[in-house]
Amino acid sequence: DLAHSYTNGDPVEFLRSMNFSYIGHIHLSDSKPGKVHVPLGEGEIDLFSLYEAIVELGYEGIVNIEGYEPGRGTDLIVSNKRVIDRLTRGGNSPGHAPG
Repeated sequence: DLAHSYTNGDPVEFLRSMNFSYIGHIHLSDSKPGKVHVPLGEGEIDLFSLYEAIVELGYEGIVNIEGYEPGRGTDLIVSNKRVIDRLTRGGNSPGHAPG
């Protein structure tokens, strides 16, 4: 869970230190001080660098989107998808992917 790794340091460094043969799936969400899971693009995790690391390391398993906020409903789905689309198209400069 990369949001939890943010509370202890850099999620990109954490991901790069992992042995992918032991990873069953990745939980992708954003995070900020005081709130572990927030919608993608609404926290402080450098999602673009994190996505680049996932691709560079050749991970081909399941990635579970865990960006949530109670009560947002379908707006949250649209918001998370927008960020994922930007990440996968490579349309952001390195840094935080805006929502």
